[in-house]
Amino acid sequence: DLNKLLRNLFPGRGRAYEYRVVKMLENVGYTAGRSAGSHGLWDVWACDSLHFKLIQVKSGTAAMVPAEREAFMLLPTPRFVSKEIWSFSRKRGHLPTIVVV
Repeated sequence: DLNKLLRNLFPGRGRAYEYRVVKMLENVGYTAGRSAGSHGLWDVWACDSLHFKLIQVKSGTAAMVPAEREAFMLLPTPRFVSKEIWSFSRKRGHLPTIVVV
């Protein structure tokens, strides 16, 4: 489909947002990294002494398809793990919209 084709034409854009998320989290004291390849349920992981985050990063008009979102929500994790979707849009500039699922 067209969305998949466009995603494949600009693979670095999503990766750049993932690096931005890592940097944002490191700036507030988290240890963070990208999930290499990002073909799993999360793109970025982050932790500090009390929290662990699994983050799916979206940019532009990309959105999680319902099956992907459901799999992310149902992923069994300990209580201290936060599953989050960080969405970047041109309207909000460099600030993401963050949804905890």
